[in-house]
Amino acid sequence: MKNQFSRELPPIKIQYQGKDKQLLFLPFSGECVKTVRKAVENGYEHLTKFLPWVHQHNSIEEQAKIFMRFASTFYGGNEYSFAVYEAATQEFLLCCSLYNEGRNPRALATGYWTTPKHQNKGYATLACQIMVITAFECFQADRVGINCNEENLASKRVIEKCGFHYEGKIRNYMMEPTEEMLKNGFCKNRTHLGFSLLPEDLKSLSWYKDILKATVFTSCLGDLLKII
Repeated sequence: MKNQFSRELPPIKIQYQGKDKQLLFLPFSGECVKTVRKAVENGYEHLTKFLPWVHQHNSIEEQAKIFMRFASTFYGGNEYSFAVYEAATQEFLLCCSLYNEGRNPRALATGYWTTPKHQNKGYATLACQIMVITAFECFQADRVGINCNEENLASKRVIEKCGFHYEGKIRNYMMEPTEEMLKNGFCKNRTHLGFSLLPEDLKSLSWYKDILKATVFTSCLGDLLKII
């Protein structure tokens, strides 16, 4: 499986077939625009504290352009953003991503946000674990980083459940929020907590093997070979 994937040929579909949860990960597309926009509008007051982009109030057209950029970076080998759905119902649950971190091309970072309706149900933890597996199994990463605002205790719990190692505080990690953002509930604290996992840490992760066994990666390589 490892030889099927590269930065230029990322997995175009990830399926998790667990006992209690079945998830479908798909790259962002134009079809996601209205779905994600509706999820943000329905849970706006719950998302404004730690997500700066929620404050932008982009139009449908502007969001479509953003998603087009996500698509181009996905196949350009720069950033891999996924919309995650409940497999049986196709209900949108959350977004997650992998992207390059720092000067090491094999150092990736991951991040996520969950729709308020589906928070506190274990989806963020599971999606984060699958992103870790994707980084190490598909892209042979030698580091996966993650960070969260030090006041974001829910995100910190997810990170700790995934077994990340704490590295320290990153001061002034976020840009200074505007007065409007603060009025709308954005967190004034700009300090983030940094965490990471290295390949040698994987053996200590009790969840890794079981989730890997239940995860199926689909590459675009097969379709490309048919065309060639």
